[in-house]
This record gives sequence, structure tokens and C-alpha cells, in this order.
Amino acid sequence: MLDPAVLPPGRPSSARLAAHFRRMAKLKGDKWANINEARQELLNKGGFRYFAPEVFEFFLVRFHFNRSFHLMLNAYKKYALRPADTPGAVTLASTRAHDIAFHSSDQVLDPSGEALLALCKEDKVPIHLVICPKDELRGLSDEAKVWQTDVIGKTSNGSVQQIEKGGHLFPQVEPILAAHHVRTALLKIWDSGARL
Repeated sequence: MLDPAVLPPGRPSSARLAAHFRRMAKLKGDKWANINEARQELLNKGGFRYFAPEVFEFFLVRFHFNRSFHLMLNAYKKYALRPADTPGAVTLASTRAHDIAFHSSDQVLDPSGEALLALCKEDKVPIHLVICPKDELRGLSDEAKVWQTDVIGKTSNGSVQQIEKGGHLFPQVEPILAAHHVRTALLKIWDSGARL
């Protein structure tokens, strides 16, 4: 798991973190007149501004702009931008309303923590956690990271690696470093003979 959105069920710290993400979602733009406006705004706001350039492009649309607009619209189907209702306009696949609803629902947040607790209690699946202790969330995620580390650390096949830079979005900010940590985890699982 790479810095998962798995929070301790029923804890006040989880509610505070969800409230923070809800506030951020309310400020998020999610519709633009064209792809260039979307790119400019996203590159200057929120976590996107820290993405490695190649990751940002892959996330955004993954295509070359010299193709026809029709082909560009087809490319959106798998990535962050989608055609909007106005010709040429684009919208994020994960809209403001979607993000607000996600971070408002205990039915979404608590079950992820409960699922992790159940997996760790069963202790049959090797679980590897990669986290960055220092992030841009100003301490809001600290309790969740300590809880995740503790729960996974008690399993026989669990392990935790701490990545030294990149913050909450380290897979997008430091993709090579994140890939190295994933490789290390997979080699450990392979060497132990554990089955996925």
C-alpha cells in the first residue's frame, strides 16, 4: 500500500483529516473551457503542482496534442479529464461533488480501516506499507500513519518502509523512489516464499 487512504475507524483524527479533504474539495476547480486552461490551473494548484512532469501528463491525458480533438476525447476515457457538456470543454473525472461526498461518508472512510484490521487479524496476506512521515498535511495524517504502522507491524508477513521525500503524494512526486520501494517490497515477499 502506498500511503493509503486507510484511516483508523471512529477516531476524531480521522474525522479531522476527512474534514480537511472536504474543505479542499470545495475549493477545487473541476471544469474548464479547454484542456490548456485545465492544465494551467491544475499545475498551479493543490498537489498537482508537485507531481513529476511525466506523471502529471500521464495522469492528465496521456496523449500528444498534435492529434485531432476527436482522438483526444477518446483518450480521456481512461484518465483524469473527460469531455464536458460544452464542445471543447473538459472536466475532472473525480469532480468536486464526488470528492466532497467521498470525504463526507463514514460508509467510505471507516470500512477501509476495518478492512485493514480484518486482513491483519487474519494474517494470511503479506501487507507492505510505504509511507512518507513528513507530508503537506501539517500533522493531520500523523495518527493514521502511526496506526497503520502499528497494525501492519503486528502481522507475521507485514512490513513498513518509510520514504524520505515526496509527502502525501510521493508516488506521483517521486515515482522512481516509490518504484524502488515497491520493488524492495516485492523482492522481500518473493524471498520469504509468501504467496500473494
